[in-house]
Amino acid sequence: MPRAIRLAVPIPPLAPVLPLALALAFAAPHVQAQPSPAQAISPRTTDFITKLAATDAFERAAGRLAEKRSGDADIRAFGAMMVKDHTQTTDDLRQVLVKDHLPVPQSPSPDPQQAKMLADLTAAPKGSFDRAYVQSQVTAHQQALATIQDYKANGDNADLKALASKAAPLVQHHLDMAVKFEPQVGGPPKSLTRKED
Repeated sequence: MPRAIRLAVPIPPLAPVLPLALALAFAAPHVQAQPSPAQAISPRTTDFITKLAATDAFERAAGRLAEKRSGDADIRAFGAMMVKDHTQTTDDLRQVLVKDHLPVPQSPSPDPQQAKMLADLTAAPKGSFDRAYVQSQVTAHQQALATIQDYKANGDNADLKALASKAAPLVQHHLDMAVKFEPQVGGPPKSLTRKED
């Protein structure tokens, strides 16, 4: 009986304070854990993330085709390098996005132009595959380099700008290699679009 009275007495004075204390205790960590992506992500950053993820997806898919379909050991090795390097750039991008609480693309796929190049590569006769693959690499890496350099100069996320700075020399190296392959495979095929600068 005395214990029941003791329990009943302290509860009424704490009742108004307890909900407020609990609300404050849970609100502060909740606010800190939640990023505010709506105001943090600009259209330029969203576009950059989408294009980078799509390019990596294209490069891996095209590289696997080259490993299987090319009749040239150097081009097969180049395809394998594209798979390896663009898997790494995807991992690098993912790490930055997670760190900055930015949306990570789930199952990214090539953009429509890249998808058409993949379809052309898949349909290319064996004798013209290498030429088509090399041209697709020139085109894709020109576009990727332009995207990366633009974000490096004009982007608004410091970590993604640093990623662009790190990726630019690698993409330039890939482009230079693809251009060097062109004479070896007979120049660019007429069926694929090449952006001339």
